[in-house]
Formats: sequence, C-alpha cells, structure tokens
Amino acid sequence: MEKITRRSPIERVSDVTGMYATATAPCIKTRCWAIALALALCLAPYFAANMTAQAATPPSIIVNDTPLETSVTPIVVENRLMVSVADFAHLVGGSVHLHSPTGVMRFLSPVAGFILQSGDRAVYGHPEITEQPVAPVMRGDHLMVSVRFLAEAFGWELDWDASQHAVVLHFEPVDTVPVPEEASEEETDDTDDNVFSAVDYHPTEEEMELFVRTVSAESPNEPLEGQTAVAAVIVNRVLSDDFPNTLWEVLTAPNQFCVVENGQVERPIVDGAEEAVQRALAGEDPSEGAFFFFAFNRVSRNTQTGAWMYSLPETVRIGVHSFRAMPK
Repeated sequence: MEKITRRSPIERVSDVTGMYATATAPCIKTRCWAIALALALCLAPYFAANMTAQAATPPSIIVNDTPLETSVTPIVVENRLMVSVADFAHLVGGSVHLHSPTGVMRFLSPVAGFILQSGDRAVYGHPEITEQPVAPVMRGDHLMVSVRFLAEAFGWELDWDASQHAVVLHFEPVDTVPVPEEASEEETDDTDDNVFSAVDYHPTEEEMELFVRTVSAESPNEPLEGQTAVAAVIVNRVLSDDFPNTLWEVLTAPNQFCVVENGQVERPIVDGAEEAVQRALAGEDPSEGAFFFFAFNRVSRNTQTGAWMYSLPETVRIGVHSFRAMPK
C-alpha cells in the first residue's frame, strides 16, 4: 500500500487576497506580493484623488508672456476653458455691460463688439462669428465664456504650454482707444432742431427723461445701433397718425411698453441710451421705419401675441431684437 506522506502545514497570508501559501520557503515571496498588493489597494484612492485634483485644476493663462490675474477662477466646461469676459476687457480697451438676471451681456471695444447670453451659444453683433464652441455660463455677476471664442473674436494667437500647464495668448496691445468726436458748439446750442420741430412738437423735460429711461430699460444690453433703433421706433410712433402724437402718450399707452408698466424704467440708465435718443431725434433710424420690436429669442410664435408679432413684416434684426413694420 502506498504510503501517504504528511502535507506541509499551511497558513493564511492575507485577508485581502484570500490566498493561502505553504509555510516553506516560497511563503516569504508570497507574503511580499500580498503585502505589496494590500498597500497598492490602500494607496490607490490617494493617488486617484491626486490625479483627479490635478486634472480638475484649470490651467493658468499667460498673455504676452505675463500671467493674467483673474477676478474669477477659470472653470472647465465640456473640456473647454471658460473665463470671465470682464477679466479680458481691459486688454482690448473694452467695456462689459451685463444684465445679471437675464445673463445677457453686451461687449464693446475698438477690436470687436458682440452680444452673448448665458446658456446660448449664439453670438450676436460680431461680423464673422455666429456661434461659440460652448454656451456661456453665469458665475455670480460674471459671464464665463470659452477662451478660444475670445481668441477668435479678438484675433489673438492661442497656444498650449504643457510644461507650464498654461494657455498662452499673444496679441498686439491696443495703445489708443478712439474717442467719439464731440458735437460742434453750433450743433449743441440748437436743441430744438430735431424731427419733432417739423410738427411743432416740443417734449417736456419729464417726457424726455421717460424717453431715455424707456430706451435704457428696453435695450440695456444692446449695441448703440440697437438702442437707437428702439428710440427710432418711439419717434416713428409719435410722428405717425396711427399712434398718439406725444412721447408721454406713446410711452404710457396700455400694453405697449412693459418696462413702463412694471417700473423697470426706474433702473439706472445704461450707457448709450441718451446718445441713442439724440441720434433718433436727429433723424437716424436703424429700425428702417419700424413701429414695433420684440426680443425674438424670448417671444414664442405659439402665443396669440407672438403669432401676431411674427406676422408683421420684418425690417431688420439688431442684437436680440426683431423690428417690424405696420401690417400690410
């Protein structure tokens, strides 16, 4: 009968691996492997957290070999670096006019001008760019946009420096910002020389203030051309036989200018509103003879009012406004 030899004793090496090894010489090697595996499993979350944190850290921004200090920390959305437009405005001599409740922003500069809105990839007012790589997002009182969009809008060179984990921008600085020519003394003295003088209508100071405030509240984030078009619509109504013949009656007519009815005209007057009114009174009409306007990105065709507004002949679109003529 074959003799059954006694097997070598065994012992549990690791609760983590669930493996067993003999208590002979190979046991030491197995134990080392088990310990190494246990350490790897314990340290894995630590390394993973560090790698995630590094990946989540937005890159720095270098402009013309100088790190850019930002008031709002850049973020990454859909693998795009997003920055505050306000942090770049001074680089091109620009100004930002942001209406935080709606997320609508108007940017003006000698280099480029455009209108953006949070959550909307569309670009209004730029001659070459109509869409952004990713929709802007609001962070507090700042509108965050793709840095690539800004580079393209301003004509900057954009590169990536992996060694510094930085986005590199290069452009020619704007040394001078054109200043609008001042009106001559002869022009400023003749305050009655406007489109209303032909019909012997002289608005009161109270009417003029309401006029400016209405234009400001109706187009707070529009370019000057858009503000002037809104003012021209009001002028066109005063001069038309189909509407009241004073500013006060036109602006306070029921269901016509909601900003007058809901009190938004009491907000601070935005830049450009007063100039827009003066341009319209001088006869400038970017609306091309319109009597109505509405924000086409907010007015639905599915409502009764919207269906009627869209049925009117469109004269022009400026910014987010569609200007319409009288029904045919």
